[in-house]
Amino acid sequence: MATVNTVTTVTTVAEIDARLAEFFKGSAVLACSLVFAAGLLITAGWISDCEPLKSPLSYGGKIHSSVGISFMLAASALAATTCGSVTRPLLRVGQLLALVVIATGSLTLVERRWQAPLLRKCVSEKFQRPPRIPENTAGGDDSSL
Repeated sequence: MATVNTVTTVTTVAEIDARLAEFFKGSAVLACSLVFAAGLLITAGWISDCEPLKSPLSYGGKIHSSVGISFMLAASALAATTCGSVTRPLLRVGQLLALVVIATGSLTLVERRWQAPLLRKCVSEKFQRPPRIPENTAGGDDSSL
């Protein structure tokens, strides 16, 4: 009768944690690189007035220049707080960059979404006259039938 030797590998929690930490660090580096590259391309599109870089999605509109800058700032904030050895000053720089991204996004949201419809509504109600109907197109005259 043949005997089969089975080798069991025992992994400790520390080994799993170390591998998981390396995986997350690698994911952070990849995310930082891709987001920074996207922001750089969008910003380059606005600087060089290149339409394919300003609107890379065929079904969407143009990506605003503040989005490209925010991408680069967000990638830098993520890199400062997660990649490599994080020191206290580097952590503070990353937090500051994250706050700048939040402020930029909030201002863009206010500028684009909240103020514009309110201004259009105020202007249309207060300063525009009702449309005039030409005299020859007014209803009530059935002589042409």
